[in-house]
Amino acid sequence: GEVAAGEEMLRRLEGRAPSDPEAEELLLGGWIGSRFGRRAEPTGAADGGGGAAASAELLRWLFFTTCFDADADRCAAASTALGSLLQCAAPRWVPSPDDVASALVLWGADPDALGGGGLEEGAEALLGGAGGAGEASEADLRLNLLALLDALPFATPHWRTQLLSSQDWALALLWRLLVEPHAAPALPALQDAISALIGPSPDGAASPLLGRGGYVLRAFASDLPCSSLLRLCQLLPPGHAGAALQASASLAALRMVVERHHAAPVPPGAAEADSAGGGSANGVSANGVSADGGSAD
Repeated sequence: GEVAAGEEMLRRLEGRAPSDPEAEELLLGGWIGSRFGRRAEPTGAADGGGGAAASAELLRWLFFTTCFDADADRCAAASTALGSLLQCAAPRWVPSPDDVASALVLWGADPDALGGGGLEEGAEALLGGAGGAGEASEADLRLNLLALLDALPFATPHWRTQLLSSQDWALALLWRLLVEPHAAPALPALQDAISALIGPSPDGAASPLLGRGGYVLRAFASDLPCSSLLRLCQLLPPGHAGAALQASASLAALRMVVERHHAAPVPPGAAEADSAGGGSANGVSANGVSADGGSAD
């Protein structure tokens, strides 16, 4: 009887905007999260709960409400319910890195900066599935962003089953957000999301991403200033996995800084002044070597 009643309530949500009074009551009352969070296992699970896992349609509805609804209370409630339902061992739908990046594009992010192919098309498809979500203003979008980031730690564990190239891009997407000012209030959630992505698998196997920090950093951070490279390494999550990723990333960041230094153009007139004077007043030439052939240090 309880299962049938729950399914009947879910049918009432189909095609409804989050602002619909009945949908809003179910969402703000915490009914969705409590109904499915208690038994987040598929029907017939060994725990004997007997309840059905949340449908893919419901999970998408919660994701769209989190991303696009303009009401702060509904947005936060949808994020909380989505995070609760994603803790199921095998949810019927999980927001993918593409879904997250497409939402960012709809909020005004540069698709090229995010580094994912086809994001503009994905964003249009995502918007088409948003149903009756309210139109958010630019000020409201920050609330949607923070609500989405709060739910991500429950989505990223499911991303570990993707191809390694997809995991690379997922890590780059989350990692870049660490230095975005609008995402700063959700820094702990972002760190948790990265930890869940790079942490050991349920059987204890280390993530292949741990040794790829340098590769991933070079792939997405080439346009960031040197100060941001430093912060990207500093803001990685604590713990063994975060430290391992930081080790490989720090070496790559150092090399990037050195490469940029050597590739920097010589200021106009510096070369002529150096030739005429034999170096600077202390005998140090433009390449940092003293006149007697020793290092400037």
